[in-house]
Amino acid sequence: MPILPQTIQVADKQTSLIRYKSVPVMTTEQMAEFYGTDSNNIKVNHSRNAARFTQGKHYFKVEGSDLRDFKDRVTESNSVQIGKNASSIILWTEKGAARHAKILDTDQAWDVYEQLEEVYFAVKEKSHFPALPNFADPAEAAIAWANEYKAKQQALADAEYFKATKAEISNRREATAMGRLSAKTKEVEKLKARLDSSTDFATIKKVQALTGGTYDTYELRRYSKANQIDVEKAEDANYGSVNSYHKDAWLAVYNIDLSSIGVAA
Repeated sequence: MPILPQTIQVADKQTSLIRYKSVPVMTTEQMAEFYGTDSNNIKVNHSRNAARFTQGKHYFKVEGSDLRDFKDRVTESNSVQIGKNASSIILWTEKGAARHAKILDTDQAWDVYEQLEEVYFAVKEKSHFPALPNFADPAEAAIAWANEYKAKQQALADAEYFKATKAEISNRREATAMGRLSAKTKEVEKLKARLDSSTDFATIKKVQALTGGTYDTYELRRYSKANQIDVEKAEDANYGSVNSYHKDAWLAVYNIDLSSIGVAA
């Protein structure tokens, strides 16, 4: 009787949930499709960062009789395509998927990983309650207690790992958003400077018109260069492209506060 695959929808894509050793896992091809890259890039990143991946924790390498059994199982369910001639395959765990999201460091990878965490890897295999140990046998009871303690410690460690991963996702998204905002702000300021309508930059011609004074471009340029202050370009009807100097240069060289002389945004 064929095994019916469990279908999961993540990021507007449908995929079949697969497990290995009762753990939800993904093939390299599945992960690449979700993260918006190709399987070869996943393989290259794994190879280049091999020290960051631990077998049994971040991935399982399946080969030999295990691979034959796995192929038979997933082929029955029609859930995963595996090459007939493949001598081994890599199956990625939740921690492995998180590590690849960090290496790729794209918005799509972070967004999809968060959905995989909540939808794909959160699916637990239903199982029967384990048989109770024989408490009359001290050795068996001790082994059962040690296994339970180990499982609880592992669960706590996993919880801390995924908490840290979620925090990193949040921090990177915030940093990306702030970086984009900063870049956009700089673009707007450059445009304003180009139009000679910035509050932070002004041309000599504009300041002369507002103050009636005479100013030397050499002194402004020299100060700007010495103090690593940007000099923008502005369009002038008579001279074409001319220099527009930052407010800090105007204040330092000529003691002129651009905001106090009516330089408008």
